Amino acid sequence: MGQTTFDREVERLLRAFRRRRPMRAQSLIVTMLGDVASVHGGVIWLGSLIAALEPFGVAERLTRTSVFRLNKDGWIDLKRRGRRSYVQFSTHGRREYDRTASRIYAASRPAWDGNWTLVLARDVPRARSYAFRKALGWVGYGELTTGLYAHPSADRRTLIDLLDELELQDAVVVMSAQTPELASQHRLTARIQAAWRLPVLARGYREFVKRFAVLVQASVRHAAPSSAFAARTLAIHAYRRLLLQDPDIPDELLGTEWPGNAALALISRLYRAVGPQSLSYIRGELEGGNGPLPAAAAAYRARFAPAVG
Repeated sequence: MGQTTFDREVERLLRAFRRRRPMRAQSLIVTMLGDVASVHGGVIWLGSLIAALEPFGVAERLTRTSVFRLNKDGWIDLKRRGRRSYVQFSTHGRREYDRTASRIYAASRPAWDGNWTLVLARDVPRARSYAFRKALGWVGYGELTTGLYAHPSADRRTLIDLLDELELQDAVVVMSAQTPELASQHRLTARIQAAWRLPVLARGYREFVKRFAVLVQASVRHAAPSSAFAARTLAIHAYRRLLLQDPDIPDELLGTEWPGNAALALISRLYRAVGPQSLSYIRGELEGGNGPLPAAAAAYRARFAPAVG
């Protein structure tokens, strides 16, 4: 059977991806480890990773260099067994990815009760301030004003885990706040738009929808498993990178026309559509520590699934 419309559209997206400069191979590897390896035994053979990344324009040498750097930065562990090397998230890398995974694969945006968690960076050492700001951003905190970070939720569990890992429990002050009045919310919306550059993020979401909408419209039924896998990886990688810039502002402060909602609807639909074919590629072509990658864990089936209860 020849190429389907889906196959051709995926190849077009791959060509565009390969032309991008700089080629951020480390970020793509983190996406692939999180989206694939984390729910298929956790470990992937380096040779499989090299082969899987080749269609994206990541040459073998760049893959090896990127894996080495991720290992040096504490994101991944490399294990040798005979002449083969195996890649998996380190404890630190898995924690960092898991913090964002709950946002990446959420079927809907959480309802908001008007509560905020505020973090005042009082005594964060300058040498660690960049890592601190980046880690907060990964879990949805935005910098409301210099040194003051906010998240539209009263749930502090993820924050406490992060501060414990960074050993910054005594360097910040954590507070709660509310904006119960509609007028206060409107004033806060204006501040959010200005401080967090939401128009730029909105443009990114619109471009995401425009880029991947054609894959939702094309049938994946007779497409090559490799095309389904590439579509899944390209889409979840692009979506993950947008979420890392998103302060997770509630719809009540954004409005129903926020393009992030359209992006969520599209990625949910596309991810489910390519699932069976992409799994055929993953199980048939990629190897882990004990041969072919095992079947997907329950966490995979929960992705983009509506909450029960």
